[in-house]
Amino acid sequence: MFHKLIGRRNVEGLTVRNALRELEGQGFFELLDQVYLSGKPYEGKEMLARYDRTGTGVMYEGWFNINYQPLFDTNGQVSGILSLYVEVTEPVLERRRIARIAAERDAILQQLLEGVIVTDAKGCITFVNEAASQLHGVATLNVTPEEYTETYHLYTEDGKLYPFSELPLSRAVLRDEIVTEARWRIRRPDGTEVLVVGNARPIYDEQGIKIAAVLTIRELESGY
Repeated sequence: MFHKLIGRRNVEGLTVRNALRELEGQGFFELLDQVYLSGKPYEGKEMLARYDRTGTGVMYEGWFNINYQPLFDTNGQVSGILSLYVEVTEPVLERRRIARIAAERDAILQQLLEGVIVTDAKGCITFVNEAASQLHGVATLNVTPEEYTETYHLYTEDGKLYPFSELPLSRAVLRDEIVTEARWRIRRPDGTEVLVVGNARPIYDEQGIKIAAVLTIRELESGY
């Protein structure tokens, strides 16, 4: 497996520095020296290595979990190092791809004039755009459906405290409903109120599994 990782080059009998010259300056040789001199193991997570994997001179970028374990002789002196490598390039790149998509989504949603609130599959709020923040006077994340009403100060049109289970976003999360043109009141921390209208719906992936829910809102009147 290690031969496969390094392009099946023949490294037996070579020092690490001679076997993998392109790793110079990336910190791996220094870590091996540290383990050899100290006798203490080292464990690294998702470490980037740039090296010639194919033998063509093209540098490959891979991420690895590494474990350097010192080996001791009968006198208790370090006689070598056992090096373990697990490649995690695919999950690292996938996580970065998802983070990039999320960043692009957030940038787009921040430009909308409508308020937008996004939750995860269980209804925990993960995103509040600027318009929604201004409407509510707050933009608190990690709020669960049971906390929507209290955290965001939500009331029915006639001024009663809105039961959390009947809120449009809660209905989308808890009952997979699509809610359109619902109305309610928001009482901001400064005491002002706005009447808003909004739409909520669950979001599914390509397998039909619910992955999120979204609420869009806009103001109808203000000045209370």
